[in-house]
Amino acid sequence: MSLCNDFSAYLQSDLLNPTSPTAIVAPITSIIKNPFMQSHCILPPHSPLRERSMVLTEQVRVIDRQRLGAFVGRLQAKELHDVEQALCYCLGLIE
Repeated sequence: MSLCNDFSAYLQSDLLNPTSPTAIVAPITSIIKNPFMQSHCILPPHSPLRERSMVLTEQVRVIDRQRLGAFVGRLQAKELHDVEQALCYCLGLIE
């Protein structure tokens, strides 16, 4: 899972990258509201995120690949796991 400019988490599988004209992303915000919702994943401040931020997995969207900003970094293993859990919760894959 990667971070892109305008800070969104790039969620799409690498298997789809060569052929897909679109990308699946979730927005990231530094405005922390309802941090205890199971669909929200808190990210600690680290480069390139300068402040505590939150991935909004309930707002997953598909965008045209041309709208992707520059690659700015990757989530750490713990953060990746937390985002995956929040995403599974949103999709009803876990309770």
